[in-house]
Amino acid sequence: MAGLLSDVAYRHIVLDTFGCGPDNLHTVDSESLATNPMQFFRILLSGLLIGASASTAVAKAGSEESVTYRVVEGGQPLLHGWRATLDVGQSGGPLEDAESRIGYSRTRDVKLGLEFGVGARGFARLEAIRSRRNTKRAIQFEDLKGDADETGIGATGGVFLLPFLAAGLSVQYRSGDGTDEFINRTVGTSVIVDRDDTLRRIAPFLLVTAPVGPVNATLLGAYVDIRTDSDYSNAPIAGDSGRVKASLLDASVAWRMTPEVEIGGSIGWTHVASQRVQADALPLDTDTGTVGVHISYRLTEFLDAMLRGSHDFANDRGNGARFGGGLAYRF
Repeated sequence: MAGLLSDVAYRHIVLDTFGCGPDNLHTVDSESLATNPMQFFRILLSGLLIGASASTAVAKAGSEESVTYRVVEGGQPLLHGWRATLDVGQSGGPLEDAESRIGYSRTRDVKLGLEFGVGARGFARLEAIRSRRNTKRAIQFEDLKGDADETGIGATGGVFLLPFLAAGLSVQYRSGDGTDEFINRTVGTSVIVDRDDTLRRIAPFLLVTAPVGPVNATLLGAYVDIRTDSDYSNAPIAGDSGRVKASLLDASVAWRMTPEVEIGGSIGWTHVASQRVQADALPLDTDTGTVGVHISYRLTEFLDAMLRGSHDFANDRGNGARFGGGLAYRF
């Protein structure tokens, strides 16, 4: 059965793990599992580190136009630099394999986040996620159409070991239900399979940041471990599970052109060390490159708006793209 670890959702979750901004792995849903180890971090980096206010464990030094950061040595409450975020995005890509089974996957999601600094050196983010995924594929003698709704929660926390070096951990849990319809192309009959899915993701990371005046460069390295389970009704098997272990490296640069406008770009690489896919799911590409861009605009003293986009390259089956936007309110 095509469960949570099938199609394009994998890519999205792995990449999405680290990109509170742009984020794709290619087995569950380009936007779900591999759903972007890079995406969640990108978003987190954009929101917490790149040109943001002192919402992690760092604070701006100097004027509002500067994005030079320093570790806060004292005078801060335990929790500080609060920021609430809303992010709406869509991702999608083709589903292909060596046997020329073709199709597509599309995911739409909404994320609500709460970011804050912890003490002098710590930072954290809590988030709630709601997503819907649609897939369509041709398999052997049948066409497969799938729909899934997911709800999830996540948390990321870290600490600056040095003014330029941070280490942390990101975790996420998702659950949902879906329907797979198998349509026989010869006789036109169909079989509908219902399923319940769960996903668990853990991702330790290291972050190096180097602000120079209005420019901030960031290098992120992370390990992502994702596990999924599916329970089926009206299917030959009662359940199935999958697992992906991947590593990623992502480099990004952000430039605050004016006190109101910031632009940035990124390039990243994801390597899948091992994977166990669910029945009828497509395996992820072993290696995938991703490029992304973003632009943010300070609407008011406390409110920012952002647009972002990213695209995959240098992989065999995936050609995923992601775009979206959001708001961030500092208080």
